[in-house]
Amino acid sequence: MLTHEELAIVHLVLNTDCNAWDLAPTSDSPGVCRFCYRARNRVKTDADTVRRVIDEVRSESEAHRCVFTGGDPVMPYDNHLEVALRHATEAGFETNLHTNGLLLSERYAGLRDHVTVYSLAVDGPDSGTADWFRGRGYFERFLSNVEFLTADRRRLAFNTFTTAGSVKELPRLARLIAGATQRTEVEYWLISQYRPIGRTDTRKAQIYGFEQDDFVRAVDGVRGMVDGVEIFAQPTRALEDPYPFRVWVLADGTVTADLGSVAAPRNEELGNLLVDGFEPLVRRAFTLREKKPVGRNLMKFDTAYYESVIDQHRYERLGLGTIDFGLAGMSPDDLRTKWVCHTGARQFAEAVAAGQPTIVTTGVGLGGPPHAGTLFQLLRAVKLQQCGLDVQIVLGDLDSYNARRTPLDSVRKLADQYEEFVLRLGFDAERGVLRRQEGETDVMATAFLLSRHLDDDDFQWAEEDLAGLYRNHGVFDHLNYGMKQATLLMAADFVHLLREGRHVLVSLGVDEHKYVALARRGAERWGLPADRLSGIYTKMIPGLGGLPKMSKSIPGSGIDASMYAEDIQALLTADNDVAPTDDGSALLQMYACLPEVDGRECDLASNARRDGGPEWRAVREQLVERILSLFSHWPK
Repeated sequence: MLTHEELAIVHLVLNTDCNAWDLAPTSDSPGVCRFCYRARNRVKTDADTVRRVIDEVRSESEAHRCVFTGGDPVMPYDNHLEVALRHATEAGFETNLHTNGLLLSERYAGLRDHVTVYSLAVDGPDSGTADWFRGRGYFERFLSNVEFLTADRRRLAFNTFTTAGSVKELPRLARLIAGATQRTEVEYWLISQYRPIGRTDTRKAQIYGFEQDDFVRAVDGVRGMVDGVEIFAQPTRALEDPYPFRVWVLADGTVTADLGSVAAPRNEELGNLLVDGFEPLVRRAFTLREKKPVGRNLMKFDTAYYESVIDQHRYERLGLGTIDFGLAGMSPDDLRTKWVCHTGARQFAEAVAAGQPTIVTTGVGLGGPPHAGTLFQLLRAVKLQQCGLDVQIVLGDLDSYNARRTPLDSVRKLADQYEEFVLRLGFDAERGVLRRQEGETDVMATAFLLSRHLDDDDFQWAEEDLAGLYRNHGVFDHLNYGMKQATLLMAADFVHLLREGRHVLVSLGVDEHKYVALARRGAERWGLPADRLSGIYTKMIPGLGGLPKMSKSIPGSGIDASMYAEDIQALLTADNDVAPTDDGSALLQMYACLPEVDGRECDLASNARRDGGPEWRAVREQLVERILSLFSHWPK
């Protein structure tokens, strides 16, 4: 049982869409509710499921209040709001209805007896300010709602979003709220500043962003103006300043949590309480929040990171004693040297053993000449092909063109170089598939068909774990349309093989694990056998200079094929390899990725590293020689 101290409030989401976007913007407005992270409705449920969800929360927690939010919960269609409110109150919850109030009067009769507090959004003391945020006619509707709710002696609360201009109007808005307190109880007033989380973009920051000190000073200036009303300030947070822990429960049972990081693109999806139980999911969130680093150096690919990913997504471990199958002649110990976790790979291995149609697919982005991580990703594919599996390697030319804005001529030249490089590494293009994305019209058609089953929230959720780091290094500042197109096409690369009737195993870095989950999500909604789409994920090779990953997108993070051989040798020789764990050792992780290194040899190298003697020096010399040989295949 979750105690009241652990979790006092639960947010219930009946729908993720909103009715405010139908309003017309004012002439000088950036648009209606542009500060909001817009979403189509992605909650599909029924009245019985809503009741079961509420009962599950009640039976496993001492939470006293259920906040109905969205989107906006008061919609022009039946989202089971009345059923949910009634059942929540019967279960002993206080209920807080967060709404813009645009349709409140139309549904009020069915809501009235089951709402403890009505939280109304208002961002200014007059139509000039309030309508600038939320559309023409909004403030008039707000005043009407306040009038009939105060006349009916309903308990109120207010939510206010601010800009550098509107924050100066807080005293006038405080007087308006003080007037409401003379007629009915007002519980609280929440005043918020722009929240630049991982989904932010530069334009929004320019419109809505302003100094935190100015915001705090303005809020403090109105605290004494509204007697008996608790005022909460929610300022913009710095990277190292986590947001409060909050839990959201979608009406289909999906549980998400805010783990506090400003850099996180959105809430963490934990599972479904109707399957996993509510308390276990929240306790998993507690654990993840403790593990989740914040700040500029938030991303560290170490044991804690791998454990967090495995725990959160319920992946099965490789190399931690729980894998009990081989694949393509590779033993469990051999698999441990190349991959860290998987989802569904056992089923894929069984399909291989049964002679069913199977294929392994992987891909590389064309952001520049291959770095060490890209090299080893390609070598894994070559090894699996040499072990007898059907293998596809996709060169992400359109991915780089769309997501990275690389000129098309440059992308095509890089694709030519990558094709030659892959063949020189030993890939047999007659036995397998080596292709680009450009010109593959059948896969593009699959992408178009798949897009019907995915929405904006899915793409935001599926951003790879390095997104915050890439932003810090100027690779991109938000998830733009081109990046979503690139992600869609990547998912289609996987799903297209599924449509052909095969079992599909996707091999990617663990930081990209959500791309497979996105493809499975879309395939399931499409009605395809998503359980035949599995993923196997590699550890990340630590970057040089304290960076978490060797990446083409982050200059200075590692070695790549464009460098002179003597420079690569000098960098690897100079690495002092002082990481306290094997996961943090770039040299050991690269050695483990060599195709000829099996589980036994990897263990021997790990022991030699700990001893620090001549055997470790020999391993380092072998590694340098091998990498120089492999990179020499890159067409200059």
